[in-house]
Amino acid sequence: MVKIVSKDWLIDSPEKTLNNDSSNGNLNDVAEGGFITLIGMLVFVLANAIYQFVLIRMLGPAEVGVFNLGFAIADLVGLLTIFGLDWAVVRFIAHYVGINSRQSELGVTTGALRIFFFSSILVLFPFFFGLNTLVLNVFHKPYLGPVLLILTLGIPFSMLTRLWMGILQGYKQMTAIAIIEKIILPPVRIAAVVLMLSLLGHTSSAVAISYVGVAVFGSGLSTLFAGRYYAKQKNGIKPNSHYSEIILYSGPLLLAALLNRTNNYTETLFLGIFSSDVQIGIYTVCLKMAVITTIIFEAFNAAMAPFVAELFAKRDYKQLSFQFKAITRWVFSITLPFTLIMFLLAPQIMMLFGFEHSVGTLVLRILVITQFLYIAVGPSTLMLIMTKYNHLNLIDLVIVLVISVVLDITLIPYYGAIGAAIAGAVTVVFVNLLRLSQVYLVLHMQPYDKYYLKPILAGVLSIIVSIGLGNLLKEYSYLWQLTIISTGLLGIYFFTILVLGQNDADREILKTFSRRFIGSASVK
Repeated sequence: MVKIVSKDWLIDSPEKTLNNDSSNGNLNDVAEGGFITLIGMLVFVLANAIYQFVLIRMLGPAEVGVFNLGFAIADLVGLLTIFGLDWAVVRFIAHYVGINSRQSELGVTTGALRIFFFSSILVLFPFFFGLNTLVLNVFHKPYLGPVLLILTLGIPFSMLTRLWMGILQGYKQMTAIAIIEKIILPPVRIAAVVLMLSLLGHTSSAVAISYVGVAVFGSGLSTLFAGRYYAKQKNGIKPNSHYSEIILYSGPLLLAALLNRTNNYTETLFLGIFSSDVQIGIYTVCLKMAVITTIIFEAFNAAMAPFVAELFAKRDYKQLSFQFKAITRWVFSITLPFTLIMFLLAPQIMMLFGFEHSVGTLVLRILVITQFLYIAVGPSTLMLIMTKYNHLNLIDLVIVLVISVVLDITLIPYYGAIGAAIAGAVTVVFVNLLRLSQVYLVLHMQPYDKYYLKPILAGVLSIIVSIGLGNLLKEYSYLWQLTIISTGLLGIYFFTILVLGQNDADREILKTFSRRFIGSASVK
């Protein structure tokens, strides 16, 4: 159960989150924020799995493909409206908190909200007028038009939610973010989609309508609580807006976000151009399943972002390097067994969604390995964005986009979803190795040490046990295989980790977890 530590629901104590200079305190705060976000992520993943199950069972791969293609396009348009402000507020709020400049800190929020209002108008009106040309002349799918039109109506609401979440993240209010974005909204999304599919029929348009309804609800909820926190921080102080500073920083972030998200969606978009709706559906369902393995990484990434900006502003490079190593190793260690489950049991997992053919299994396995390699380099992208080296991230994304487009055009027309998965894997591996090298060259930091041998050994033992169980359970149903083998793998893995012991950083993080969720201040 998440413990709320202040009198106001969802709000952590400002004294606790904004004024902690000790090294152990910094690691504990990142760990605590990560675990709070992780609880929300776990609820989110469960809800998202149910959501995808509902979609694929009630719509089928083709309609799911249409919806996900429309969503990919709408999400890219949404990035233009938010203009990189969701990351800019994290960086600048944390920066001004670090140097104790309250007027500038508050001005970041007011400035970002006003810029967002004008950017939404400038982006959405032209897109509405060009929508028909896009669906008819680029994707050659006239039935995509209604879905995309509905999703576009929800863009300003969903992006406003992201902006408020960024403001809360800058203040390290991870409890509020987890509860609003990961715990409340996902179940509401399930209820909304089931309701709309039941009332309006099993179509992608019905799913789009449910998505817009949830976006409106989410924006109202986030405005209520984030606005309340901002008012509490303001307390009569006149904000000192920094429009030019925010715009100059957000511009490159916008380009980086567009390139990054385009890289994420290139396979979906090119499948929409060169392949069938069924292939889009298979690929997007597999991708959403594979992304489940990144929830721990994303949780700690979100918690670490403001600390990176703050520690860099204070020039505390020793503590920054320590956190980089500790968090990367922990995320690697926790994620590895779940990656193994997704890879080894891919056939059984795909059968849950009604995919009984080998195409979905191979696509899922490629994407799972891809996501794990993304995790294994740690928050290298964050280390560039939250310091002064965001331009390097921008260059990386341009290079990767070119490689991705070339591979997509080459592979997708002939191999469909499998070609898309291979193209995505190559680009993810390349960009993450590039970023890892850049962090080492400009910040003189890298995340690896001898303690990685423990999870690797535990992983090898759990693979051996899983293969043995798989041979024994050949005659059982896929549900029994999935349940028994995954349980055995997790048991062997974490038992081995415990037997091998923990170092000081591990014990600090475990103590934080125990204090926050179990109520015990000591972990033996």
